[in-house]
Amino acid sequence: MSKQEHEKLISSAPFPLGEGVNGRLLRTRSGRIELAVVIKDDTSADELRNAWRAISRARKSLREFQGSDMQEREKSFMYGYADMKAKGWSYNSIAMDVNFDCLVNLCCALDGSVRDKGAEIDITAFSAAASLLECMRMKKEDILGWLIPSLQEIQEGRAPWSLSSGPIDGLRVKDALRQWEKEQKTGKVIVRVPPVTQLMDIEVLTKEDKSKIGRQKAVELLNQTHPESWSKYQDLVRKTFLGHGYSGIICQEKEI
Repeated sequence: MSKQEHEKLISSAPFPLGEGVNGRLLRTRSGRIELAVVIKDDTSADELRNAWRAISRARKSLREFQGSDMQEREKSFMYGYADMKAKGWSYNSIAMDVNFDCLVNLCCALDGSVRDKGAEIDITAFSAAASLLECMRMKKEDILGWLIPSLQEIQEGRAPWSLSSGPIDGLRVKDALRQWEKEQKTGKVIVRVPPVTQLMDIEVLTKEDKSKIGRQKAVELLNQTHPESWSKYQDLVRKTFLGHGYSGIICQEKEI
C-alpha cells in the first residue's frame, strides 16, 4: 500500500503558513494527526525562511493538542529509561542495559535467518542498535565508530565490549535523562499517552522474544569473553524487578 493510500485527509483545504507555503493536516494509519508542509514550486528560500516561525507554531499547537508520538523509537526508549531510573536503577545500571540491548541487536544483524537473502547484515537490526546509542545523544560518526568494528569482533567469536565498559556509560545516561527532563519541561516532548510496555520474566524473554537467536548469541559471547559482566547484569535485573521481571518498550515504526 502506498503512502498516499495510508493518508486520510482531515483538512478539506490547505491553510497558509507563509508566502508560497501551506499546511495540511493528515491522519496517519495509527490515528495520529501529522502536519504536512506544502511548498510551491516557485517558493524562494527567503519565503521559506520567513514561514518557518509559523510552521514551528503549527507543530507546537498540534503537539500540545495530541501530545508527542511516544511510539517513536527514540521517545519510547527514553521514556523507558526514565522509568527505570524512577524504579531505582542507577545511571551505570541503565548503561549496562543499553549496552546489552545494543549487543543483542548487532548479533541479530549478523544472523542469516533474520536478514534478506543476499544482504550482508540485517539493516533493521543494525538500525535498532544505532538508535539505542542515538537516543543517548551519541553522534553519528561515534556510533558507527563503535558498531562497525564490533560486527567484526562478533564474527570472530568475541563480545566487543563488557556491559560495564561498552559504548554507553553512566555519565552519558545521566546527561541524556537530564535532557529528556528538560524537553518535557519546555514542551518539546509532551507525554499524553505512555508507550506500550510489556512486563515479562527475563528467562521467558530469552526463550520467546523475536530476537531469541541474537539474544542467545549475545549471552554466549559475554559468557566466553566477559562472564563477570553477564553475571552482574543478570543479578541486577533479578534484584531490581524481584522475580526476574523485565520491562520492555514495544517500539513501532511510524507509518504515514
